[in-house]
This record gives sequence, C-alpha cells and structure tokens, in this order.
Amino acid sequence: MRGRLLIRLPNWLGDVIMCLPVIEQAERTLGSSLTLVAPESWHGLLTEAAPRARILVSLRSLSDPAWRRHAQALLLDGSLRSVSQAWCAGIGVRLGLNGGGRWALLNGGVAPVRERGRAPLSQIRRLRGSRRSPRPFGSTAAELLALLPGRPAGLVQDPRPRLIPAGAQLKRAAALLEDQGLDPLEPWVLVNLGGRTGSTKGLPVALAADIARNLWQRGIPCLGVAGPGEELRLQDYLKALAMASPGDSCPPRVLSDPPPDLPLLGALGAMASVAVTPDGGGRHLLRAAGASCVTLFGPTDPRHSALPGPPETALVGLMPCGPCHLEHCSQPGESTLGCWKAISGQQVLAAVLGLLGPV
Repeated sequence: MRGRLLIRLPNWLGDVIMCLPVIEQAERTLGSSLTLVAPESWHGLLTEAAPRARILVSLRSLSDPAWRRHAQALLLDGSLRSVSQAWCAGIGVRLGLNGGGRWALLNGGVAPVRERGRAPLSQIRRLRGSRRSPRPFGSTAAELLALLPGRPAGLVQDPRPRLIPAGAQLKRAAALLEDQGLDPLEPWVLVNLGGRTGSTKGLPVALAADIARNLWQRGIPCLGVAGPGEELRLQDYLKALAMASPGDSCPPRVLSDPPPDLPLLGALGAMASVAVTPDGGGRHLLRAAGASCVTLFGPTDPRHSALPGPPETALVGLMPCGPCHLEHCSQPGESTLGCWKAISGQQVLAAVLGLLGPV
C-alpha cells in the first residue's frame, strides 16, 4: 500500500490533456505504483502517455474495491462522488479541488481564486455574484501534485502537454491523406469542427465552410475532421460546402466514415501544416501532438487554457455577454452566436497564412 498513488482524472478530454505533464511525471517516478482512473474513452491515450501505469474505468459505485490499497489520491474531476469513493476506500491522503462540500472529505487541496463582480481582464461584462478566476487546469493539477506529503511523484518539470503519435498511427494518417488526394509534404490545413450538434462551443459549419473556400482560393487544400460522437457536424459542414456558388466551391474533403479516433486525430494534427480549431478537447489534443494552431474562441475564455506549446494564434470573439462558456447561446434573435459572428473567414485565413509563412 505504501507509495501507491491514485489519480482520478477529469471527464473532459481537454482537461485530461492539460494533466498530461502531471501524469507523465507521476508515471516516470512511480511506474506501476501509479493508478489512473478515467472514462474508458480516454484509455487509449493514457496507455500511450503512461504505459506502466494501471488504468481503471471510472465507476459510479461508491464502493470500488480497486481503489483500495492506495496510500494517496489526487482527485481532479471536481466531483463529490470521487472524494467519497476515496474516503470509502480508506485512502489516507485525499487531495483535490476544495469547494462544493468536498472540503469535508478532503484533507488538503486547492481553493480557486474567485472574481467578485468585476469585469474580467480584457472583457467588458460584469459578473453576477462570483465565479472562479480563469486559470489553466494543468497548473492546478501540478500544484496539487506538489502538495502530496513527501512529494512521492516529484515536481512537474515541463508544463507543456505532449503526445507523440505512434508510428502505426502516422502510417494510418498518411494512408488517409493519400486517399483524400493530399500530399503530406505540401502545405495543407486541418479544420477541426470540434463539437456536438447544437453546442455553441463547436466551430459553426457556415464559418468552417467559409474558411475552407478562402483557403482553396489561395491554393491551400484542407481536410475537415471531428472527433468521436461529432459526426453530425461533419454532415452539416458538407451541406454548407454544397450551398456555395460554382465560383466559390471547393473539394469536400472530410473524414467522416468513420471519424478519426483520438490517436489518429493526434497523428493528423502532427502531420498538418496548420490546424484550425475551436477551443475544446480537440484543440488540446492537436497542440499536444505538435500542431501549429489557429484557435477560435467563441463562448470560451482563452485564459482557462493558456499553456506553453507549439505556435498558436488566438482569435477571440469579444462580446458584452461573454465569455459565457454556455453550451447553448442565451442571446435572442440576431444577437445569437454573436461571439462567433465576430470572427470572419478572412481573419482566419490571415492567421493561417501567418503561421504557414511564404507558400
């Protein structure tokens, strides 16, 4: 039992990617004495990032025998359930995010700084009440790792999330690019639509189609992708491309049948000249794989995920109502999705050309 560490990871892909430096540091130090708990969807990525660690599926039961025989736990999902599971399993050291009643079962943690009614930095919207101050989740996870008694896993040395695609995934990606008529040695752009249908956080299909047409007119081909569970957005994207006038049309290149799994999406990002993506899990995955990104922030705040990494250009849709982080826009009529309407295809084209350099 002594020295065994359990890390309950977040349920969101972007937060898991931001935790990679913590995972890699813990696995490097503890090896097989490290246990990672996460939704099954992320196990493929975690196996590549921490091959010696034990990986468990997160269960809803409060009594999970697999949690026993651990001395310490980092609880990063922000839920009362995981804190209760650690307490029921008899884990002596339980560190996590204080708040929401979790403090009663934790014996250490981090309390988030809160903004109390003032307008956030570079924004104009005043807040009602208080909310957590924006801070990259990876920084919070690294701070919690450093708070473990005796620091059994050491300290995070490099805060940059990294995922090195396996050779087999790179071969899969190269074969798919060849099928799409793309030469990996020539400039091409990966357009990640990144969001479920109806979510305001995904790239609007009309904007994605405008980006594709602008790139094509400059002689730069692009490939549209989305992650698992986001296939419907790709279908809407194809419909938007088909609505263009003959002079504005461009080849409808997409990977939709089936959409790429997460390891393959990372390999495609590593091979792309530039990736255009909304803020979200896909963006974090692409950057961790080494992609230079043009990241579009509609309803989200770039300060929540400002971590070092490959070159990145951020385009932010500033609006009086944002950043709201809502899944569904609360603004009526023509004001709906105003944050996305504030970002144009021409702005994205200029940002892509800036990262590509002379073409």
